[in-house]
Amino acid sequence: YCKKYRVDNLRTVKDIANGETSISTLYSFEYGQSNNFNHVALYIKFAISIGDEQNFMAGLIKEVKYNG
Repeated sequence: YCKKYRVDNLRTVKDIANGETSISTLYSFEYGQSNNFNHVALYIKFAISIGDEQNFMAGLIKEVKYNG
C-alpha cells in the first residue's frame, strides 16, 4: 500500500525517505523485502506534510484488514 500511495501522489522514494533512511532500504520495504514497520512512519509523516493523513490512514487500515 505504501508504494501505491507514493506513486499515486507522484512522489519518489527520495521524497519519502527525506534523509531519514536510505533510499535502498525504503525500496526494500516497498517490495516486501523488509518487514520493519517503522518505515510506515515515513509515509505517515509524508501524508501529514501534504495534509492527507486521514486518507492515508484509512487506506492503510483497509490494506491491513483485507490483505493482512
